[in-house]
Amino acid sequence: MARLRLLIALLHAFCFCCDSAIVGEENHESCFASESVLKCDFIESTQDVRVDERVNKFQTVLVMNAGQLLLHPSVCTSVSLYHIGSVMFTSTSQRAANCSGKALHLHNVTVDQIPPYLEMISLENSRLTGTFLSQPHLKKVKVVNSWLRHFDLDTAMSGTSEVRLHRTNITTLNKLHMAGRSKLFMTDSMVQKVSENAMNFMEHTSIEVMRSVFQDDSTEIVVHNYKIGIILANITGSWRINYKCGDTPDTHKTAVDKYSADKQIGKQNDIPLQVALGVLGVMLAISVCYNCYTLNESRKIKAKYRYTGITTQS
Repeated sequence: MARLRLLIALLHAFCFCCDSAIVGEENHESCFASESVLKCDFIESTQDVRVDERVNKFQTVLVMNAGQLLLHPSVCTSVSLYHIGSVMFTSTSQRAANCSGKALHLHNVTVDQIPPYLEMISLENSRLTGTFLSQPHLKKVKVVNSWLRHFDLDTAMSGTSEVRLHRTNITTLNKLHMAGRSKLFMTDSMVQKVSENAMNFMEHTSIEVMRSVFQDDSTEIVVHNYKIGIILANITGSWRINYKCGDTPDTHKTAVDKYSADKQIGKQNDIPLQVALGVLGVMLAISVCYNCYTLNESRKIKAKYRYTGITTQS
């Protein structure tokens, strides 16, 4: 199957090369170039579009309204694609390994896979029919109102990186590991299948998952050395939290099945709450005892004075 897909991709690439518009060619009728930006609108054209290393002299490339687009791995600049029927990425070549700071923006686009070595990726109203490739420099992921067949960040998000998933449907969540002070925001989304050890969050990460659904019965969220903030609210489906403290194998697991995660938060975070309530209870008890003791002493003194007064009059 993999060989068949590769063969199909090569055939498509060959057909592209035969008769396609090349983004980056000087004075192309569908393109407008400024000093740092190349903008191409193929709304009046029926040609397929090919983007290769010729665009690298621009800081940003915008391509709009094309039926099919071939994105070559030698492209080393930020690319924004709008209203593209199908985007093909021809190879997993490592030639872009030294290309840092690239961003890819997709709006109303269907793409087979995400090219490697990006710093920022955003999808809006788009479809990813393949998977993510290796992303060692990725700092920001933003997915809005989109469908992802495979979501696989096989390099842990770290530093101050950020992942935002809003109204996103994920067929398979293969890997989402976060470390450093990275942040995850997941809202109004649905995950159908979660691979083993897919969701792994180290200390100092910030996690907010709200109004979302996990359909896989084996979904597990692993949290190491909880220190900053975990907000899990209105999550439905079947899932559990596996809280790991230090490097010990001891874990605390809490299963959740078909109800709001607000209750789960109370169970997961009730240790510091119980300590605080315990301290307040002790302080209240001491205060009550002290007040009772003071009241009794006051009554004794009054009774003594009253008794002394009666004796003197006699």
